[in-house]
Amino acid sequence: MKLVRPNSIPLIDDAWIKIRGITEDRLIRMAGDAIAEEILSLPVKGEVLVLAGGGNNGADGYAAALALHAHGIKVSVVDVFGKGQRSEGGRAVLAEYRDTVGDARGIDVLNTESGAAVIVEAVMGSGAVGVLSERAREVCAWLERQRGYKLAVDVPLGVDADFGEVTEGALHADATLVLSLPKRGLYSYPAREYCGRLAYADLGIDATAFADCFAGETVDREFAKAYLPHRAQNSHKGSFGRLHVFAGSRKYRGAAFLAAEGALRMGVGLLTLTTEEAVIQTVGRRLPELLFDETAPIASWTCEEMTRKCDACDTATAVLVGPGAGVSEALYTFLSMLVQRKGAPLLLDADALGAIAAYAPDVDAFFASAKRPLALTPHPLEFGRLIGKTAEEVQRSRMRLCMEYAERWGVSLLLKGAGTLVCDKERLYINTTGSSALAKGGSGDVLSGAVGALLAAGVMPTEALALGAYLHGAAGESLASELSEYGVLPSELPRRMAKLLRQIK
Repeated sequence: MKLVRPNSIPLIDDAWIKIRGITEDRLIRMAGDAIAEEILSLPVKGEVLVLAGGGNNGADGYAAALALHAHGIKVSVVDVFGKGQRSEGGRAVLAEYRDTVGDARGIDVLNTESGAAVIVEAVMGSGAVGVLSERAREVCAWLERQRGYKLAVDVPLGVDADFGEVTEGALHADATLVLSLPKRGLYSYPAREYCGRLAYADLGIDATAFADCFAGETVDREFAKAYLPHRAQNSHKGSFGRLHVFAGSRKYRGAAFLAAEGALRMGVGLLTLTTEEAVIQTVGRRLPELLFDETAPIASWTCEEMTRKCDACDTATAVLVGPGAGVSEALYTFLSMLVQRKGAPLLLDADALGAIAAYAPDVDAFFASAKRPLALTPHPLEFGRLIGKTAEEVQRSRMRLCMEYAERWGVSLLLKGAGTLVCDKERLYINTTGSSALAKGGSGDVLSGAVGALLAAGVMPTEALALGAYLHGAAGESLASELSEYGVLPSELPRRMAKLLRQIK
């Protein structure tokens, strides 16, 4: 699904009014009808209370009240700011509401408990950002105390529909009806948590007419089908990529295994694993398909050894460094040499990111000066270490920070977590799959292996990250449907991802 920024909506609405030859008042009525239809479809039945602001969002609320009244529903509207409606179309629908239903109620309603079965929040809409006003905070606090079903129109009060951030005191809606075109911030966390169930009404607007306004995309099955690499029958093992993986250590032997199986199940043709003898003994028994490059622990590598390892990567079509490799200054030195050599895409995960955060004198310069394509897969704590923020700060501004640093560093960046984000300096993808079933050590190693295989097969870095995240999350969901979100093991993910590939193709 294509996503837009909320500041595009007024332009889109105005253009659609001209394209369709309709009036602003008619578009407001269409929005009101959509809100009313959503309410009528709810299992909750009874009186409806609408909280309306003075802008277009409030006008949609009045139009919804009129539509509900026409269906015989008892409905009333609260004029939250006591100033009526600002736009011509809004004043027209307000006048009809007064003639048909009666005067709007005052804000003193918030001094009592509401007996309404459904409460519609149509106070400010998607254009509102920043700290809530005192009145808006009062409205949110009152809404949080009510037992009625809370439906937000377009965006819950206090939620930023652009970057998915949430201000203090924001409304937790039971559902949000997104009008016109979907706003990108609502599909990302933490905003997604405050939206409740997301419903969508396009108001008849043809999204293809506004392709220039697209500012993101959700990753779904159709995306996966479009970007999954083709496998010709007249082929050989070299046809599907050569992946070189630096992973595993005596302490983290399983990380190398999980990354390797993730890559093999994703279809890579040849996989060389550079790792310690103890890891080879463990992994080799379970994955005889691998090629092994036995080495001493990375922490003990000399410059000559690092040069040989860099040379070994020259024939690869993708390189993965990090899972379970152990954070060390030597690993950072090796990475510094590797990024300065032109070559295949380099995927940096786990301890590779930890080494950069710990030892790079200038993280920005390290990434920005790279001579080969870079893809990064940090979780919030790892990302925070790279940019000098806490994991909590990262989580509060996931999209804004992900986009900022992908552009600053010139990399393809995947930020793990609910609603995994993938972006580069031009594109933004929001993953739609996944659950708490994936919140186990080793899950990320499977993801990095799968993405490495896609890179090796020739998928562009940003799309490889997005496709890997989708399949990884879908596999977790599929397994959780059988085992519960508690009982899924990361080692079960590669095989389930392979089954999903068959279904998609």
